[in-house]
Amino acid sequence: MICGGGLLNLTHMHRAFLKHLDQLNVPYLIIGGQARAYYFGHTTSDLDLWMACKGTQGHQAVGAIASWCTEFPNHIFPPITEDLSPKKNSQVQLPNADVPFLCEDGSIETVTIEKRIDMLFGFPERDFCFLEFYKRRNIINTGSSRLNLICEIDLNLLPRNPEK
Repeated sequence: MICGGGLLNLTHMHRAFLKHLDQLNVPYLIIGGQARAYYFGHTTSDLDLWMACKGTQGHQAVGAIASWCTEFPNHIFPPITEDLSPKKNSQVQLPNADVPFLCEDGSIETVTIEKRIDMLFGFPERDFCFLEFYKRRNIINTGSSRLNLICEIDLNLLPRNPEK
């Protein structure tokens, strides 16, 4: 998917999940390899997202993950439980095994672990304020949704390979 100045290598599932977050007004930032692909032309298959873990934004994120899990129960790890709350420096991955994904056009896409979504609720190495980074994000309009991409300067502040 070409967006603005760079290329994002998003699968159908990635796009559907980002659209889901956008429709629910969940604050998130695309970080990691996809952000590097956009700014520097690197290639990657997975999608790393930084999600808020505090207050209303954290609860919005968990609600969005839970509603996605209701629609696609085999796509989430660890399994969502009713008592899930956003915990600082935690991570949620989807999927945790190869799974089929029904695309909007009716075709089936196999989502492999290499193409999963990793949602990070902070970084153990640093105590960053998510909302400060979110205010400086780049918004990419795709027509069907908006993508929140960490700004290039902020991307370079994050740990290169967050612990997964």
